[in-house]
Amino acid sequence: MARPRREPKPGGRCAGRADMLKGLPERKSLLTFFLHTASLRSMRLSSHQCEKIREIVERIAGTGAGIFVFGSRVDDDRRGGDVDLFIETSGPLDLLLASRITTRLEASLQLPFDVVAVRRGSVLTPFQTMARSRASLLP
Repeated sequence: MARPRREPKPGGRCAGRADMLKGLPERKSLLTFFLHTASLRSMRLSSHQCEKIREIVERIAGTGAGIFVFGSRVDDDRRGGDVDLFIETSGPLDLLLASRITTRLEASLQLPFDVVAVRRGSVLTPFQTMARSRASLLP
């Protein structure tokens, strides 16, 4: 039995997701609808946590970085767990920089993080492909 959808609480879990649909044309192509709603999946992170993640990642990886969340944090039925991030950059992001992002996020937010970092346009491994396909854009 499907569980009823809850309305987002003001200031909660990356507030503002529902507002993203306001103002869209009534008739949308299937692709536009899919792309838009895929980025609205629920995320068990507060707006403060989302802002802090974006701030730290952009400081280290650059402002053009795409930041996505995957794993247990995009599943409302699961609790706890680490925060899995998939980061796409236009420039190189080596293991040292990915490690620096992980360390700063863990120190700042007191949560465990796993970071998968890739360069845009690069060939993805099977794990990276799976992670990206199940990820939601960080608001």
